[in-house]
Amino acid sequence: MATIISQRRADGGMCYKALVRIKRDGRLVYSQARTFDKRAVASSWAKRLETELQDPATLERRGAGAGATVGDLIRRYIREVDPVKPLGRTHRFTLEMLEDWPIAATSAAALKASDVVEHCRARQAKGAGPATVLQDLVFLRGPLGMAKVAWNITASPKPLDEARPLLDKLQLVARSHRRDRRPTVGELGSLVKYFTEQDKRSVIPMLDIMEFAIWSAKRMGEICRLRWEDVDTKRRTCLLRDMKDPRHKIGNNFEFPLLGKAWDILQRQPRIDERIFPYDEKSVGARYTRAKRKLGIANLRFHDLRREAASRLFEAGYQIHEVAQVTGHKDLNGLWRTYTKLKPESLHRRPGITLETFPTARGRAHAAHRASAQDLPRELGAGPFDSATPGTSAPATR
Repeated sequence: MATIISQRRADGGMCYKALVRIKRDGRLVYSQARTFDKRAVASSWAKRLETELQDPATLERRGAGAGATVGDLIRRYIREVDPVKPLGRTHRFTLEMLEDWPIAATSAAALKASDVVEHCRARQAKGAGPATVLQDLVFLRGPLGMAKVAWNITASPKPLDEARPLLDKLQLVARSHRRDRRPTVGELGSLVKYFTEQDKRSVIPMLDIMEFAIWSAKRMGEICRLRWEDVDTKRRTCLLRDMKDPRHKIGNNFEFPLLGKAWDILQRQPRIDERIFPYDEKSVGARYTRAKRKLGIANLRFHDLRREAASRLFEAGYQIHEVAQVTGHKDLNGLWRTYTKLKPESLHRRPGITLETFPTARGRAHAAHRASAQDLPRELGAGPFDSATPGTSAPATR
Protein backbone atom coordinates (compact mmCIF):
# COMPACT_ATOMS: atom_id res chain seq x y z
CA MET A 1 0.00 0.00 0.00
CA ALA A 2 1.38 3.41 -0.98
CA THR A 3 1.72 6.25 1.49
CA ILE A 4 1.55 9.93 0.54
CA ILE A 5 3.36 12.29 2.95
CA SER A 6 2.87 16.06 2.87
CA GLN A 7 6.08 18.05 3.38
CA ARG A 8 6.99 21.72 3.45
CA ARG A 9 9.96 22.80 1.35
CA ALA A 10 12.68 25.18 2.52
CA ASP A 11 11.05 27.98 0.44
CA GLY A 12 7.74 27.49 2.24
CA GLY A 13 5.95 25.65 -0.57
CA MET A 14 4.33 22.23 -0.21
CA CYS A 15 5.44 18.95 -1.78
CA TYR A 16 4.22 15.37 -1.53
CA LYS A 17 6.36 12.28 -1.07
CA ALA A 18 4.96 9.02 -2.39
CA LEU A 19 6.36 5.98 -0.59
CA VAL A 20 5.83 2.43 -1.88
CA ARG A 21 6.92 -0.39 0.45
CA ILE A 22 6.34 -4.12 -0.08
CA LYS A 23 6.88 -6.80 2.56
CA ARG A 24 7.00 -10.58 2.23
CA ASP A 25 6.78 -12.73 5.35
CA GLY A 26 7.35 -9.70 7.51
CA ARG A 27 10.53 -8.73 5.65
CA LEU A 28 10.87 -5.57 3.58
CA VAL A 29 11.70 -6.59 0.00
CA TYR A 30 11.11 -3.32 -1.81
CA SER A 31 11.01 0.37 -0.96
CA GLN A 32 10.97 3.40 -3.21
CA ALA A 33 9.98 7.02 -2.71
CA ARG A 34 9.63 10.05 -4.95
CA THR A 35 8.60 13.63 -4.24
CA PHE A 36 6.14 15.59 -6.39
CA ASP A 37 4.67 19.09 -6.38
CA LYS A 38 1.07 17.83 -6.56
CA ARG A 39 -0.63 15.17 -4.46
CA ALA A 40 -2.55 13.79 -7.44
CA VAL A 41 0.65 13.21 -9.41
CA ALA A 42 2.29 11.52 -6.42
CA SER A 43 -0.72 9.23 -5.98
CA SER A 44 -0.79 8.37 -9.68
CA TRP A 45 2.91 7.45 -9.70
CA ALA A 46 2.51 5.26 -6.61
CA LYS A 47 -0.46 3.36 -8.06
CA ARG A 48 1.35 2.79 -11.35
CA LEU A 49 4.41 1.45 -9.54
CA GLU A 50 2.30 -0.87 -7.37
CA THR A 51 0.70 -2.28 -10.52
CA GLU A 52 4.10 -2.97 -12.09
CA LEU A 53 5.35 -4.69 -8.95
CA GLN A 54 2.46 -7.15 -8.93
CA ASP A 55 4.49 -9.10 -11.48
CA PRO A 56 6.86 -11.34 -9.41
CA ALA A 57 9.59 -11.12 -12.04
CA THR A 58 9.49 -7.33 -11.97
CA LEU A 59 9.59 -7.30 -8.19
CA GLU A 60 12.57 -9.67 -8.12
CA ARG A 61 14.43 -7.64 -10.74
CA ARG A 62 13.78 -4.25 -9.16
CA GLY A 63 13.87 -5.39 -5.57
CA ALA A 64 17.52 -6.39 -5.40
CA GLY A 65 18.82 -4.59 -2.37
CA ALA A 66 15.47 -2.94 -1.79
CA GLY A 67 15.26 -1.30 1.58
CA ALA A 68 18.97 -0.45 1.63
CA THR A 69 19.51 3.14 2.67
CA VAL A 70 22.38 5.44 1.79
CA GLY A 71 23.63 4.87 5.33
CA ASP A 72 23.63 1.09 4.76
CA LEU A 73 25.79 1.56 1.68
CA ILE A 74 28.19 3.83 3.57
CA ARG A 75 28.63 1.30 6.39
CA ARG A 76 29.15 -1.58 3.97
CA TYR A 77 31.60 0.46 1.92
CA ILE A 78 33.72 1.20 4.99
CA ARG A 79 33.52 -2.40 6.15
CA GLU A 80 34.56 -3.95 2.83
CA VAL A 81 36.81 -1.35 1.21
CA ASP A 82 38.88 -0.09 4.14
CA PRO A 83 40.65 -3.44 4.83
CA VAL A 84 41.63 -3.76 1.15
CA LYS A 85 42.43 -0.13 0.38
CA PRO A 86 42.67 1.86 3.63
CA LEU A 87 40.59 5.01 3.59
CA GLY A 88 42.34 8.21 4.53
CA ARG A 89 41.54 9.85 7.86
CA THR A 90 39.47 12.60 6.22
CA HIS A 91 37.72 10.13 3.91
CA ARG A 92 36.62 7.85 6.72
CA PHE A 93 35.69 10.69 9.06
CA THR A 94 33.46 12.27 6.39
CA LEU A 95 31.66 9.01 5.61
CA GLU A 96 31.05 8.28 9.29
CA MET A 97 29.81 11.83 9.79
CA LEU A 98 27.34 11.46 6.91
CA GLU A 99 25.72 8.50 8.70
CA ASP A 100 24.27 11.00 11.19
CA TRP A 101 22.63 13.21 8.54
CA PRO A 102 19.10 12.72 7.15
CA ILE A 103 20.41 11.74 3.71
CA ALA A 104 21.70 8.50 5.26
CA ALA A 105 18.12 7.43 6.03
CA THR A 106 17.05 7.92 2.40
CA SER A 107 16.42 4.81 0.32
CA ALA A 108 19.44 4.31 -1.90
CA ALA A 109 17.25 3.25 -4.82
CA ALA A 110 15.03 6.31 -4.40
CA LEU A 111 17.77 8.90 -3.94
CA LYS A 112 17.11 11.94 -6.15
CA ALA A 113 18.93 15.10 -7.08
CA SER A 114 16.53 17.06 -4.87
CA ASP A 115 17.64 14.96 -1.87
CA VAL A 116 21.25 15.85 -2.61
CA VAL A 117 20.41 19.56 -2.88
CA GLU A 118 18.49 19.42 0.39
CA HIS A 119 21.47 17.80 2.11
CA CYS A 120 23.80 20.49 0.84
CA ARG A 121 21.44 23.22 2.04
CA ALA A 122 21.30 21.63 5.48
CA ARG A 123 25.08 21.36 5.66
CA GLN A 124 25.48 25.01 4.69
CA ALA A 125 22.93 26.03 7.33
CA LYS A 126 25.10 24.32 9.95
CA GLY A 127 28.16 26.30 8.88
CA ALA A 128 29.89 24.01 6.38
CA GLY A 129 31.66 25.86 3.56
CA PRO A 130 31.23 25.08 -0.15
CA ALA A 131 34.49 23.09 -0.33
CA THR A 132 33.48 20.98 2.67
CA VAL A 133 30.04 20.27 1.21
CA LEU A 134 31.61 19.28 -2.11
CA GLN A 135 33.77 16.81 -0.22
CA ASP A 136 30.60 15.11 1.05
CA LEU A 137 29.52 14.46 -2.53
CA VAL A 138 32.94 13.27 -3.61
CA PHE A 139 33.04 10.65 -0.87
CA LEU A 140 29.39 9.63 -1.33
CA ARG A 141 30.22 8.67 -4.91
CA GLY A 142 32.19 5.65 -3.68
CA PRO A 143 29.35 3.77 -1.91
CA LEU A 144 26.76 4.74 -4.55
CA GLY A 145 29.08 3.68 -7.37
CA MET A 146 29.80 0.26 -5.85
CA ALA A 147 26.20 -0.59 -4.98
CA LYS A 148 25.02 -1.95 -8.33
CA VAL A 149 28.27 -3.47 -9.56
CA ALA A 150 29.58 -5.05 -6.36
CA TRP A 151 26.43 -5.70 -4.30
CA ASN A 152 23.62 -5.87 -6.90
CA ILE A 153 21.79 -3.11 -5.06
CA THR A 154 19.76 -0.65 -7.10
CA ALA A 155 21.60 2.65 -6.58
CA SER A 156 23.62 5.06 -8.65
CA PRO A 157 25.77 8.19 -8.28
CA LYS A 158 23.68 9.78 -11.03
CA PRO A 159 21.70 11.99 -8.59
CA LEU A 160 24.99 13.61 -7.55
CA ASP A 161 25.71 14.53 -11.17
CA GLU A 162 22.18 15.79 -11.77
CA ALA A 163 22.34 18.04 -8.71
CA ARG A 164 25.75 19.53 -9.47
CA PRO A 165 24.74 22.33 -11.91
CA LEU A 166 22.21 23.75 -9.44
CA LEU A 167 24.63 23.35 -6.53
CA ASP A 168 27.25 25.32 -8.46
CA LYS A 169 24.71 28.01 -9.35
CA LEU A 170 23.59 28.37 -5.73
CA GLN A 171 27.24 28.34 -4.60
CA LEU A 172 26.51 25.48 -2.24
CA VAL A 173 29.62 23.66 -3.47
CA ALA A 174 32.95 24.88 -4.79
CA ARG A 175 36.50 23.69 -5.13
CA SER A 176 38.81 24.70 -2.32
CA HIS A 177 41.22 27.56 -2.77
CA ARG A 178 44.81 26.51 -3.20
CA ARG A 179 46.73 27.18 0.00
CA ASP A 180 50.00 29.12 -0.06
CA ARG A 181 50.51 29.54 3.68
CA ARG A 182 54.07 29.54 5.00
CA PRO A 183 55.04 30.25 8.62
CA THR A 184 56.72 33.56 9.42
CA VAL A 185 59.99 33.70 11.32
CA GLY A 186 58.06 35.09 14.29
CA GLU A 187 55.61 32.17 14.30
CA LEU A 188 58.38 29.61 14.04
CA GLY A 189 60.33 31.36 16.78
CA SER A 190 57.30 31.26 19.07
CA LEU A 191 56.72 27.57 18.37
CA VAL A 192 60.39 26.76 19.00
CA LYS A 193 60.36 28.59 22.34
CA TYR A 194 57.07 26.99 23.37
CA PHE A 195 58.04 23.41 22.47
CA THR A 196 61.52 23.78 23.97
CA GLU A 197 59.89 24.47 27.32
CA GLN A 198 57.01 22.00 26.93
CA ASP A 199 59.22 19.11 25.76
CA LYS A 200 60.92 19.08 29.17
CA ARG A 201 57.67 17.73 30.64
CA SER A 202 56.39 15.72 27.66
CA VAL A 203 57.12 12.33 26.18
CA ILE A 204 56.60 13.58 22.62
CA PRO A 205 59.56 15.63 21.31
CA MET A 206 57.49 18.15 19.37
CA LEU A 207 60.43 20.43 18.53
CA ASP A 208 62.31 17.56 16.88
CA ILE A 209 59.18 16.44 15.01
CA MET A 210 58.48 19.96 13.75
CA GLU A 211 62.09 20.53 12.66
CA PHE A 212 62.21 17.10 11.00
CA ALA A 213 59.02 17.95 9.07
CA ILE A 214 60.63 21.09 7.65
CA TRP A 215 63.88 19.34 6.71
CA SER A 216 62.26 16.18 5.30
CA ALA A 217 58.98 17.53 3.80
CA LYS A 218 57.09 14.62 5.36
CA ARG A 219 53.54 14.52 6.63
CA MET A 220 52.75 14.05 10.30
CA GLY A 221 51.48 10.50 9.86
CA GLU A 222 54.47 9.57 7.72
CA ILE A 223 56.92 10.82 10.34
CA CYS A 224 55.24 8.67 12.98
CA ARG A 225 55.57 5.58 10.75
CA LEU A 226 59.29 5.76 9.92
CA ARG A 227 61.23 2.69 11.07
CA TRP A 228 64.83 2.24 12.18
CA GLU A 229 65.27 -0.80 9.93
CA ASP A 230 64.55 1.38 6.88
CA VAL A 231 67.38 3.84 7.56
CA ASP A 232 70.47 3.48 5.33
CA THR A 233 73.31 4.95 7.38
CA LYS A 234 75.84 4.80 4.54
CA ARG A 235 73.67 6.66 2.04
CA ARG A 236 71.83 8.77 4.62
CA THR A 237 68.44 7.83 3.26
CA CYS A 238 65.25 6.41 4.73
CA LEU A 239 62.48 4.32 3.24
CA LEU A 240 58.91 5.53 3.73
CA ARG A 241 56.52 2.60 3.46
CA ASP A 242 53.05 2.90 1.93
CA MET A 243 53.38 6.56 1.01
CA LYS A 244 50.13 8.38 0.35
CA ASP A 245 48.90 7.89 -3.21
CA PRO A 246 45.42 8.35 -4.69
CA ARG A 247 45.48 4.91 -6.32
CA HIS A 248 48.12 2.60 -4.90
CA LYS A 249 49.10 3.41 -1.33
CA ILE A 250 49.83 -0.14 -0.19
CA GLY A 251 53.31 -1.09 -1.41
CA ASN A 252 54.06 2.45 -2.59
CA ASN A 253 57.43 2.64 -0.83
CA PHE A 254 59.58 5.73 -1.33
CA GLU A 255 63.23 6.31 -0.45
CA PHE A 256 64.15 9.90 0.40
CA PRO A 257 67.40 11.63 1.43
CA LEU A 258 67.91 12.83 5.00
CA LEU A 259 69.24 16.27 4.16
CA GLY A 260 70.84 18.77 6.51
CA LYS A 261 69.61 18.58 10.10
CA ALA A 262 67.12 15.81 9.29
CA TRP A 263 69.93 13.30 9.75
CA ASP A 264 71.04 14.77 13.09
CA ILE A 265 67.48 14.90 14.41
CA LEU A 266 66.90 11.28 13.44
CA GLN A 267 70.15 10.08 15.02
CA ARG A 268 69.45 11.63 18.41
CA GLN A 269 66.12 9.83 18.86
CA PRO A 270 66.25 7.07 21.51
CA ARG A 271 65.89 3.55 20.11
CA ILE A 272 63.02 2.45 22.31
CA ASP A 273 60.77 1.13 19.56
CA GLU A 274 60.93 -0.19 16.01
CA ARG A 275 59.64 3.23 14.95
CA ILE A 276 61.91 6.28 15.01
CA PHE A 277 59.14 8.54 16.31
CA PRO A 278 56.91 6.03 18.18
CA TYR A 279 54.03 8.37 18.91
CA ASP A 280 50.36 8.40 18.02
CA GLU A 281 49.61 10.76 15.13
CA LYS A 282 46.51 12.11 16.88
CA SER A 283 48.50 12.94 20.01
CA VAL A 284 51.10 14.79 17.96
CA GLY A 285 48.39 16.71 16.14
CA ALA A 286 46.64 17.60 19.40
CA ARG A 287 49.85 19.02 20.88
CA TYR A 288 50.53 21.08 17.77
CA THR A 289 46.98 22.44 17.79
CA ARG A 290 47.18 23.36 21.49
CA ALA A 291 50.46 25.18 20.87
CA LYS A 292 48.93 27.25 18.05
CA ARG A 293 45.95 28.24 20.19
CA LYS A 294 48.16 29.12 23.15
CA LEU A 295 50.37 31.31 20.94
CA GLY A 296 47.52 32.84 18.95
CA ILE A 297 48.80 31.49 15.60
CA ALA A 298 45.95 31.31 13.12
CA ASN A 299 45.52 29.20 9.98
CA LEU A 300 48.88 27.42 10.15
CA ARG A 301 48.43 23.69 9.71
CA PHE A 302 51.14 21.13 10.37
CA HIS A 303 50.82 20.18 6.70
CA ASP A 304 51.91 23.73 5.78
CA LEU A 305 55.39 22.77 7.01
CA ARG A 306 55.58 20.47 4.00
CA ARG A 307 55.09 23.51 1.76
CA GLU A 308 57.73 25.35 3.75
CA ALA A 309 60.17 22.50 3.16
CA ALA A 310 59.54 22.33 -0.60
CA SER A 311 59.74 26.11 -0.98
CA ARG A 312 63.06 26.30 0.88
CA LEU A 313 64.54 23.62 -1.35
CA PHE A 314 63.56 25.63 -4.43
CA GLU A 315 64.96 28.80 -2.87
CA ALA A 316 68.22 26.96 -2.19
CA GLY A 317 68.61 26.33 -5.92
CA TYR A 318 67.30 22.78 -6.27
CA GLN A 319 65.46 21.94 -9.46
CA ILE A 320 61.96 20.55 -9.44
CA HIS A 321 62.91 16.91 -10.11
CA GLU A 322 65.40 17.11 -7.22
CA VAL A 323 62.79 18.55 -4.87
CA ALA A 324 60.41 15.76 -5.88
CA GLN A 325 63.03 13.27 -4.68
CA VAL A 326 62.52 14.71 -1.21
CA THR A 327 58.75 15.30 -1.23
CA GLY A 328 57.85 12.13 -3.14
CA HIS A 329 55.71 13.82 -5.78
CA LYS A 330 55.12 11.96 -9.03
CA ASP A 331 53.16 14.87 -10.51
CA LEU A 332 55.65 17.72 -10.84
CA ASN A 333 52.91 20.17 -11.78
CA GLY A 334 51.12 19.37 -8.54
CA LEU A 335 54.33 19.89 -6.60
CA TRP A 336 54.84 23.31 -8.16
CA ARG A 337 51.23 24.49 -7.83
CA THR A 338 50.41 23.26 -4.35
CA TYR A 339 53.61 23.02 -2.37
CA THR A 340 55.58 26.00 -3.55
CA LYS A 341 55.44 29.62 -2.50
CA LEU A 342 58.76 31.25 -3.25
CA LYS A 343 59.94 34.44 -1.63
CA PRO A 344 61.04 36.90 -4.34
CA GLU A 345 63.98 38.11 -2.26
CA SER A 346 65.41 34.57 -2.22
CA LEU A 347 66.48 35.01 -5.85
CA HIS A 348 69.17 37.46 -4.72
CA ARG A 349 70.88 34.61 -2.89
CA ARG A 350 71.10 32.29 -5.87
CA PRO A 351 74.80 31.58 -6.55
CA GLY A 352 76.22 32.10 -10.00
CA ILE A 353 73.42 34.42 -11.19
CA THR A 354 74.43 37.72 -12.74
CA LEU A 355 72.82 40.08 -15.20
CA GLU A 356 75.14 38.73 -17.87
CA THR A 357 74.53 35.04 -17.25
CA PHE A 358 70.89 35.07 -16.15
CA PRO A 359 69.28 34.89 -19.64
CA THR A 360 71.54 32.09 -20.84
CA ALA A 361 71.18 28.36 -20.42
CA ARG A 362 74.82 28.25 -19.36
CA GLY A 363 74.12 30.66 -16.51
CA ARG A 364 71.13 28.61 -15.32
CA ALA A 365 73.13 25.39 -15.48
CA HIS A 366 75.94 27.02 -13.52
CA ALA A 367 73.54 28.09 -10.78
CA ALA A 368 71.98 24.62 -10.57
CA HIS A 369 75.40 23.03 -10.31
CA ARG A 370 76.40 25.32 -7.46
CA ALA A 371 73.25 24.47 -5.49
CA SER A 372 74.33 20.88 -4.81
CA ALA A 373 73.34 18.60 -1.96
CA GLN A 374 76.29 19.51 0.23
CA ASP A 375 75.32 23.17 0.03
CA LEU A 376 71.83 22.67 1.42
CA PRO A 377 72.53 23.44 5.08
CA ARG A 378 74.43 26.58 4.10
CA GLU A 379 71.68 27.69 1.72
CA LEU A 380 68.94 27.13 4.29
CA GLY A 381 70.94 28.55 7.17
CA ALA A 382 72.22 26.95 10.36
CA GLY A 383 68.75 25.64 11.12
CA PRO A 384 65.41 25.32 9.35
CA PHE A 385 64.15 28.48 10.99
CA ASP A 386 67.03 30.79 10.05
CA SER A 387 66.10 31.61 6.46
CA ALA A 388 62.50 32.69 7.02
CA THR A 389 61.75 36.34 6.51
CA PRO A 390 59.32 38.20 8.78
CA GLY A 391 56.09 39.31 7.23
CA THR A 392 56.39 37.20 4.08
CA SER A 393 53.46 34.94 4.83
CA ALA A 394 49.79 35.79 5.00
CA PRO A 395 46.98 33.48 5.96
CA ALA A 396 45.13 31.95 3.05
CA THR A 397 42.08 29.76 2.87
CA ARG A 398 41.63 26.59 1.00
